[in-house]
Amino acid sequence: MKNKFVAWLWKTLIVPLSEPWKSIKCRPFHFFSWFFAVPLIGLAGFWLPLVLVWGFGGDVRTVCAQLLYAGTTASVCVAILGEGVHAMMTADEGGSNKTAMGIRSLVVIWAIILGGILVGTMTVEVALSSGKHISTTFHSVSAVAAIVTACYLYCFRYPFWEGGVKGVDDAMADEEAEISKLCETVKGQTAEGGIKL
Repeated sequence: MKNKFVAWLWKTLIVPLSEPWKSIKCRPFHFFSWFFAVPLIGLAGFWLPLVLVWGFGGDVRTVCAQLLYAGTTASVCVAILGEGVHAMMTADEGGSNKTAMGIRSLVVIWAIILGGILVGTMTVEVALSSGKHISTTFHSVSAVAAIVTACYLYCFRYPFWEGGVKGVDDAMADEEAEISKLCETVKGQTAEGGIKL
């Protein structure tokens, strides 16, 4: 029973979530041009000072912490997430089946929550500017999560991947038809005087 549930969970939830990544495989140069133009250049305000400080022999760790506390990564990551959500929502012919619409909705909700966490982090850092700070690990992990989410959001620009999740809709429709047939059988037996054991 447990293995059947795990197999169903894998087929119904995990496999469909991996389908959008096929957009990168089919258009790698589009993705890499976007990656270099948006996240990499957008975060130049973070990584370029670190390279310069390292080149001049300065204390990279202190500068990195100060840049994180100042919100250089969080502010850019919020903008990148916003750009990804906008591109996903304006994609032509997107949401062609229920599973694809569900994946899109789930990813938008996650991006909004992550954006809220990043904005909240910047707000708290402003309030704590003279005292303690949120850990640099939290700043770094949230920035990496935002960039990975933005890369995932990029995949929704081209909806051709949605055909790969249509099979999930078809399988669910077959299961619903089977359950309806079973219900009709049970109703018929009940009408005839009860279910025979």
